[in-house]
Amino acid sequence: MGQSSLLSINNVSLNFGGLKAIDELSLSVEKGTITSIIGPNGAGKTSLFNVISGFYKPSSGSIMFNNNEISTSNTHIRASMGLARTFQNISLFPGMTVLDNIKLGAHSKLNSGLITSGLLFKSVRDEEKKLRKFIEEEIIEFLEIDHIRKLPVAILSYGLQKRVELARALAMSPKLLMLDEPVAGMNREETEDMARYILDIKEERDTTVLLVEHDMKMVMDISDKVIAINFGKKISEGDPSFVSSDKNVIDAYLGKSEIL
Repeated sequence: MGQSSLLSINNVSLNFGGLKAIDELSLSVEKGTITSIIGPNGAGKTSLFNVISGFYKPSSGSIMFNNNEISTSNTHIRASMGLARTFQNISLFPGMTVLDNIKLGAHSKLNSGLITSGLLFKSVRDEEKKLRKFIEEEIIEFLEIDHIRKLPVAILSYGLQKRVELARALAMSPKLLMLDEPVAGMNREETEDMARYILDIKEERDTTVLLVEHDMKMVMDISDKVIAINFGKKISEGDPSFVSSDKNVIDAYLGKSEIL
């Protein structure tokens, strides 16, 4: 693993009874890159995301994030260290506004506790005001959702809801942004918009991206590195052109047409 690695997975395994969801997997995510994890359904991609973000504890192996061992750290500790993620299924609060949903994502940035927040100290109000300004001027403007910021999430289209979920993750000011199938269910125009935002997140916000996605055209277009896994094991790694022509990957996807 290189010195520029923000995330290093070292011989990680995850067992569910007799089932090995992840099998001695090692990989690295370099700072300032978009790294994509690909593989067929059941390959272990979401299990890997859950191990990295702390929902599952690995059965063996280690996880290093920003030079810190995080294998046994709780999810909120990892979030406060700069690790944020989105989910396959939208996990927003439908009755709340876009702005309030995004603000929830920034809770790990706040210094004030519940007691001081309840007392509404001036420092707390100032912190809240600063946070709102950051969200409105940087996140909402960046993702071009100012026109919907006061609307309840429930009335938005699926594509816009996915963008709001991305905004909530960005509100955490992450060092590593983990995106779990960000364009699943989107039409081609929505997919192209999301791909542009992901590239801009890397370039303009200096945020490293780790992506799991089935849309191979998007993956190959925007990724700096692609890692293919199958049955919890790494079967290929390299730049998009190398991985897309790797026989192991072609076989795992049941034909070349699936990955080009």
